Amino acid sequence: MVKYFTEVEISLHKNPEDCWVSIFDSVYNLSDLIKENRGVLAHPLINAAGTSISHWFNEKTGDVKTYIDPVRNIEMPYTPYGRFIHVPPEDPIDNVEAVSFPWWKDRRYVIGKVRQPKYTYFDFSYFFIYLANKKDLEGKNYQYAHEERANHSSLPRRNDK
Repeated sequence: MVKYFTEVEISLHKNPEDCWVSIFDSVYNLSDLIKENRGVLAHPLINAAGTSISHWFNEKTGDVKTYIDPVRNIEMPYTPYGRFIHVPPEDPIDNVEAVSFPWWKDRRYVIGKVRQPKYTYFDFSYFFIYLANKKDLEGKNYQYAHEERANHSSLPRRNDK
C-alpha cells in the first residue's frame, strides 16, 4: 500500500541523519544514501532536505536537467546548487566510477507519494474586495460612475459596439 505524505510532513525531515526530498510526486528517504556517501557531493542534498527538488529534474526523462556547454558544445548536467551524488563530473576523470543506476531511479529510496492538499489556500481579501465592489455597483457609486461615463464621450459605453 502506498503511503502519502504532505509537504509539511516532508519538511520535518531536513538533516543529514533524516533526509527526505520529493521529486515530482514521489517522496525519497535519502538518509542511508547520505550516510554511505558523506562528503561534498552530499551537501546539495542535505541543503535541500525537507523540500522538493523537482526543479533539478526533467519531468519527461526523470533524469537531471541538462544544458549545452557553450564552450565545448556538449550536453552537461545542470546543477546550479552544485554537483550531487551520482551526477557525473564536468570533466571526465578516470578514477571516478560511473554509476549506471542513480539513486533517483532506485525505487528502494522511494517511501511514498506527495499528498496534494485537500483544500487550496483561498485569499479572502480578494473575496472581500469583490463584495465591496459589488455593493458599490449596486448602490450609489454605480449610479455616480454611470453618470460620469455619460459625461465623458471618450469613455466606452455599454451599448457601444
